[in-house]
Amino acid sequence: ALTQVGNRRYTEARLYATFAEFEHHQFPFGILFVDVDHFKSVNDTYGHDIGDHALCMVAKTLARNLRTFDFVGRWGGEEFLVLIMNVDGPKLAQVAEKLRVLIENSRFVAENQEIRVTVSMGATVAQKGDTIEKLVKRADRMLYASKEDGRNRVTMAS
Repeated sequence: ALTQVGNRRYTEARLYATFAEFEHHQFPFGILFVDVDHFKSVNDTYGHDIGDHALCMVAKTLARNLRTFDFVGRWGGEEFLVLIMNVDGPKLAQVAEKLRVLIENSRFVAENQEIRVTVSMGATVAQKGDTIEKLVKRADRMLYASKEDGRNRVTMAS
């Protein structure tokens, strides 16, 4: 309810349905794991209300800049999972970078201060022989690579 995007249970259901279509009809898709950088410090510095507002801003930025058949859901805490349909690797990387830049340039004012956040992303395209677990783990590894490489970046699985 807070972010106005799908919750974890609904996101998992969409992921399973999308993966089933991929297995049966070979409809290509990719996933993005999106994590708000240094989110704890936002909460610690400005309070949980401002942190919630930052999560909403990220969710809205993601949702409003996807095609109608793509999907964004909250995975947990400050993490989101995005399903991008009908993409190959280069197109997924392009979409992810566009979303990252849009979030980086988004802001809101609270307590007379401009609040901005950045995100790190892990991106991967579903491949023949994948399971949902393998796909999610690969995106998660890419997310952590983005964080280790300095945050506010997209790391794409090759």
